[in-house]
Amino acid sequence: MVGYGFKNSLTSMGGKCELVAKVAQANNILSTRLRRMPTYDETAKVLNEIIAGLQEMTPEKMVKRQIMKEEVRDLLKTLRKREVEIITMHYGLNGDTPRSFKEIGGMMQLSRERIRHINGIALSKLQQTSFIDDLKFYPV
Repeated sequence: MVGYGFKNSLTSMGGKCELVAKVAQANNILSTRLRRMPTYDETAKVLNEIIAGLQEMTPEKMVKRQIMKEEVRDLLKTLRKREVEIITMHYGLNGDTPRSFKEIGGMMQLSRERIRHINGIALSKLQQTSFIDDLKFYPV
């Protein structure tokens, strides 16, 4: 694990108990995203992000991130309320874990296919707006 830059973070975290909690958190995040058990390298990458947290966030990155969030919010304003809810839940834009169409359908009392259809319509609308060109500036 030292190869991924964890050594310095371990001493600042305050012990092995916190490390175990962070590893479990990384595994949970990845297994939800991947729908399978993650590999060691996948876990190490996410764990490095979790441990680093805001320490690696430079003021420049923080400003860039805030501007991007505002541009995404402006972009979503071009959609209907239901479309925004589905896009937000499916891609985890509200900070929650991204949800499947089936999960969203259960919450909204619609079929999985109807949610998928609304998502497709919303994405088509987003591709046609002029705001999308502003977001191409940000590397993923």
